Amino acid sequence: MLYLQVKPSLLFVILLLLPGLAPHAQLNTADSAAKTRFLEEQQKVNKSFNAYFNTNIETLYGAGEPAFIHLADSLRHTFIGPLDRLKQEHPGIGNAFFEEQYTDLSYTFDRFILDYVPVHKRITGEIVSLTAATRARLQQVNISNPALLNYAAFRQYSASLLEQAIDRELVARPGAYTSSSNHRLDAGMKQAEKLFKNAAVRNRMTYELLAGHIDNYGVKEISLQVKRFSRANRDKALQATLDSIYNEELDGRKDH
Repeated sequence: MLYLQVKPSLLFVILLLLPGLAPHAQLNTADSAAKTRFLEEQQKVNKSFNAYFNTNIETLYGAGEPAFIHLADSLRHTFIGPLDRLKQEHPGIGNAFFEEQYTDLSYTFDRFILDYVPVHKRITGEIVSLTAATRARLQQVNISNPALLNYAAFRQYSASLLEQAIDRELVARPGAYTSSSNHRLDAGMKQAEKLFKNAAVRNRMTYELLAGHIDNYGVKEISLQVKRFSRANRDKALQATLDSIYNEELDGRKDH
């Protein structure tokens, strides 16, 4: 998996290919050895990729969109190419493994492209818009399949999509949130309803939004937002986790 973490002046990337999200069929000796070699080789590629990305982040995202897209797609192929060859030579490894790898890589690199506009602005100060072709490409990304919630890369892509929607909402309608103590959270809950048409995806991403807010800003004046989530939520495990972190933070405030 690739994780893109944006900090004030730097971006850090960690890449690890998934060993597998679901149980896979028992492999014969040749397929098992090929899979092991593949994952070991990818670890080496990961290190090189991380070093390159961290060293060149300002050059990469500071470039014009055509050059950036070309390079992003070339980097994508660095991982897709060996996976294609492995699948062709060792199909017995099983479709489940290959589907996991392709899905994880696809959402990771799609997120790199999705993040181009805000990161380019952060680096260069320039406000740009994606070309129609790139927007059309991103519009084809599936954000409505709840099975994809198993992938961290999918959740990260969806979270980035939501964060950008929040930014646009606050610029377009600043007066709508002047009375809110948590304007990004309120805008985010509203935008999640618009972005995510699938109820399970919308529910999970709203949870992620709330959990992230609590982690970064605490629980001050968010009881109504938590209750709003709880009324719509049907996932008992998510509810238990949210209740735990919310109540723990409340108890911490009381101690002060």
